[in-house]
Amino acid sequence: MASRMMKLAGTAALVLAAAGAQAQELTIGTKLEVSTLDPHFFASFPSGQSHSYLYDRLVALDDDLNLVPGLTESWQALDDTTWEFRLRQGVTFHDGSAFDAEDVVATFNRIPTVPDSPNSFTRYVRPITEVEVVDDHTLRFHTEQPTPQLPRFLSNVVVIAAETELATTKDFNDGIAAIGTGPYKLDEWRRGEKLILERFDDYWGAAPRWEQVEEVTLANDGARTAALLSGDVDVIDYVPVADLPRLRDDDDFSVFTKPIARIHYVHMDSSRVPTPHVDAGDDSNPLADARVRKALSLAINRAAIVDRLLLGMGVPASQMLPSSFAGASENLAVDPYDPQAARSLLAEAGYGDGFTMTFHATNGRYPADVEIAQALAQMWTRIGLTVQVEALARTIFFPRATDYEFSIYTAQYGTETNLDMLMSMLHSRNTDLGLGTGNRARYVNETADALIQEAMITTDDAARNALIAQALETVFGEHGLIPLYWPSFAVAARTGLDVAVRANARNTAMRITPVD
Repeated sequence: MASRMMKLAGTAALVLAAAGAQAQELTIGTKLEVSTLDPHFFASFPSGQSHSYLYDRLVALDDDLNLVPGLTESWQALDDTTWEFRLRQGVTFHDGSAFDAEDVVATFNRIPTVPDSPNSFTRYVRPITEVEVVDDHTLRFHTEQPTPQLPRFLSNVVVIAAETELATTKDFNDGIAAIGTGPYKLDEWRRGEKLILERFDDYWGAAPRWEQVEEVTLANDGARTAALLSGDVDVIDYVPVADLPRLRDDDDFSVFTKPIARIHYVHMDSSRVPTPHVDAGDDSNPLADARVRKALSLAINRAAIVDRLLLGMGVPASQMLPSSFAGASENLAVDPYDPQAARSLLAEAGYGDGFTMTFHATNGRYPADVEIAQALAQMWTRIGLTVQVEALARTIFFPRATDYEFSIYTAQYGTETNLDMLMSMLHSRNTDLGLGTGNRARYVNETADALIQEAMITTDDAARNALIAQALETVFGEHGLIPLYWPSFAVAARTGLDVAVRANARNTAMRITPVD
């Protein structure tokens, strides 16, 4: 392991300076900051996007989030508790070593052992009780219970080299363990500033188009747009809503948009009594009352938020994902804007005189996130509440949210399936099962928990989707979470580049090509 790490460390220290390489270079200004190069430390969207340069998954996703072969050429269920995966041959890691079954075994061994993970990948591999190596390129995964979604689960997990199984997160962050089979290999990473990647010419898949890719972290919306206008970057993601009309009207730039598998939501602490950031004049927690949660939802004018603050870049939401996604309920409708009914519900719950609360939000993480939080606070003020907004940088917001410091907050969550959203966000926290890792509001509903766990082991697609829909109806029937809208994703590029926007909003160099 030591020699292998030293070899990559030397590679990571090189600086690309080849003359005439400019035409092969691409610079992307991204809002998202890579917090770690350890692909198993934190199941978070920002780092996961950049990890796709360096690492591959057993099962990949196409542009519409359908499962397609990745490092696995094919897979099949041999019976209810056995899956066989046939691995791709001829794949090499960035240091030239061959990929085989032992690398997958090492990956699955490492994931549950990574310390201090804010949101572990363990839930994706926990159903596996045994990994049977049939041969160098054939694996059988045995599970205690039927796990029909195992291929989907494994699309979230990247594969590392077996020799790095015992590497620490620091080893990955230092670059010496960041060995993958992905289309690009690490050149340099400066935390909070940039990630520089070099084309991996021995990549098993389609040849990478760009010789060098530089991801520049530009969290500030204005700075990101300014960098595109000045030519400092070729492409930017998360185009600020206010800048969309200007860029669309400028022949020097193109804007690409697509609805994405994500929900902007409000989550509430409905378990603690009292809860730290709500004052009702006594020790009660108004948010524990489903009537209060429904009142908050009825007070929200979702159409106004989408039309005025997002300039149409979203759709009012009724549940986690739109109806086109498996398991979505046909019985859930968008709550109407009805402040009078909201006031009546507050009075019925015993809070006719209102209460005071601090509403937490991100600052600059999502399009118009501060403006949306302020608009929600104003809408709730109109039904008699006193609301203070505290907007925080993502580096402060998410650790505090993970530590359950908030009583009510707004954020976004994205994944490819309703079941995964339920498992992460709306199942009660269960470290033994790896469930509820994204449930930052202590929400608990035992009926929903049972439905989610049953859906996880149901092999029949129709029956599983019915269970998922029932779980969604259970949660949203008591407003365990308030859905706001399903956002669209916007990328802008200099003229001459084409961007294929994906439904999971991962914007990478692999999706960007010159226009012929």
